[in-house]
Amino acid sequence: MRPFLVGAMEYLNSFAEGNIEVPVSIIRAMNDVERIAKMEESALTVEKQDVIRCCMLQIARLAGENG
Repeated sequence: MRPFLVGAMEYLNSFAEGNIEVPVSIIRAMNDVERIAKMEESALTVEKQDVIRCCMLQIARLAGENG
């Protein structure tokens, strides 16, 4: 996901460089890319995701749901 976000920022920056006025949609898109990058950085590690997945499956089994 990181290479995609970097590519998106480069594309948006190159589009904005040639214009005196940057469209609001470009600014919003840049803010969205930054927000997504921050979310990706704060995501759980693979090990922690495995632990949570295991716990959820155990809860589902105890509750009588197929997991």
